[in-house]
Amino acid sequence: MIQGFFVSTALSAKYIMNNVPNNFTFRTDRSTDLPVPLDDIKKQLGISGYRDDKRIEDLTWAAIDWLENRYSLVIANSSWEQTVPSLRPEHWRSLTGYLGFPFGFGWYPHRGNAMQLLSYPVISFDSVGYYDADGNVQDYDLDNFYFMQDMRYSSYVEVKQGVEIPATQHRPDAWSLFYSCGYGEITSQAGGTVTTALPAGIVQAIKVVVGEFNENREGSVIGSIVSPVQMGIDRLIGPYVLDVWGA
Repeated sequence: MIQGFFVSTALSAKYIMNNVPNNFTFRTDRSTDLPVPLDDIKKQLGISGYRDDKRIEDLTWAAIDWLENRYSLVIANSSWEQTVPSLRPEHWRSLTGYLGFPFGFGWYPHRGNAMQLLSYPVISFDSVGYYDADGNVQDYDLDNFYFMQDMRYSSYVEVKQGVEIPATQHRPDAWSLFYSCGYGEITSQAGGTVTTALPAGIVQAIKVVVGEFNENREGSVIGSIVSPVQMGIDRLIGPYVLDVWGA
């Protein structure tokens, strides 16, 4: 009987942690520059000339979108907003925070007192805003934070000790953290050569997916034996994919 109670309680706690939303992360802007040179994609496809440039560019963006959504990885340089109900560690490091229902706080991905930025890799931590007790939008000084940047793993932010955290409205998006993700600036050199910091594995994964899209332009294939290469894509991009809830 007692054992059943504890098992039931544990399952209920797990359900709460997994099903009560306590943050929202969404992209607010994305660079229009391809992170991979178009000429490199065309060489992979064996295409020369310029007549197919727009079609190949569209396929490349479609491939990037597919990879980003499937692997929860930011490839193209972009801006992100992550909203949270509180910056106080005691509100999101344990289930007791859910006493703030209906919005709640609850468990949140963290390392010590540092909050995890859920999109990655993070290039820069740009700004912070919040709704004050009267519902007005206010800026919060970035100097109040430690920013622990990591281009290979998740990045974290932590409010410095002794810094005052202002009172806010009780709402799920009381705080907004703004940051930039991707693999750095894309610069054009002499002769039109484009350089990018994208790892070789991700570049090749993009090329493989573009090749698949280019060869199979319809919703079905008739009279051919199709062998998936998903394992090849997994091997290429796998080293750069993280479990954002535990990294």
